[in-house]
Amino acid sequence: MSSRVSTSANAVLGMEDLSAEKGPAEYTEIATKLGTNATYFQSVRNKLIGTCLQRNPMHPYWDVSRYVANFERGLKSAWLSYLVGNETSHIYVTEEQDDDTKEDSDTTNTEQRFEL
Repeated sequence: MSSRVSTSANAVLGMEDLSAEKGPAEYTEIATKLGTNATYFQSVRNKLIGTCLQRNPMHPYWDVSRYVANFERGLKSAWLSYLVGNETSHIYVTEEQDDDTKEDSDTTNTEQRFEL
């Protein structure tokens, strides 16, 4: 489970090269590179710090209220789909856009859309 969380975090943060998808040997290679290559370590560190400091908009990984709002919309969509008797399917949650850039009023995409 923790490997999935780490892989997901690495993807969101744009640090996919830190994911050891091929197993323990690759994990050891990545750890060794981080521990022995100061330039590589510093670039990874700077990128991570950069995402933490990003403002207007805050990086999605660190924006807890944004995550919670999107998660709630996904749960509501799943519940509404269940209530109308739909078979299970993937739920895609997209964020609302400002009125100036809003092209589609739907905020949650599923195989069947629901007004939230």
